[in-house]
Amino acid sequence: MIHQDPDVLDSLLKDHRRFHSPFQIRHFLIGRAGTPWGQYQQCLREIHTRRLADREDQKRQNEAWFEDRNDIGAARDERSIELDIFVKVALELRAQIIAEHGELTPETIDRLDADLWMHRLRISAATDLFRFGSVSSETIELMLSCPIEMRKDLLDEVQNDKEGLKAFALSLDSRPLIETK
Repeated sequence: MIHQDPDVLDSLLKDHRRFHSPFQIRHFLIGRAGTPWGQYQQCLREIHTRRLADREDQKRQNEAWFEDRNDIGAARDERSIELDIFVKVALELRAQIIAEHGELTPETIDRLDADLWMHRLRISAATDLFRFGSVSSETIELMLSCPIEMRKDLLDEVQNDKEGLKAFALSLDSRPLIETK
């Protein structure tokens, strides 16, 4: 049986990628987070998760049989490549954010969080408009949870500038991304 031939399986598995491709990382894990602050926070979450996973794998590797140690070691090496990408992008984003907004004081972080949520809600409204032709009740409820000034801006945009929201979602400027090499 061909599916049980170890040489065939080993040959196929040489092309297997256990983790995310650089394209996935750039565009779906980091880029999708929206603003540079959101992207930075996403990088930090990914770094934290990978560090925890590596610690667990290190324990497993120390306790594993010899054959399994190699596989666990290979997984750790591949995860390390991902981790390097996230660390590199996080450092670049942090430098960019500090250059644009100054030190990350609690006030600056609050403002960056508000900007991130404004961005997310605008993207959510634009997605609803593309998909349904109107903004969903869930998006409206989230908007109504915002501070009053933010709420006014968002609801005004939904009422009076639907095409502007769609253009925002489609513009290259709406989701800045530091490209990783």
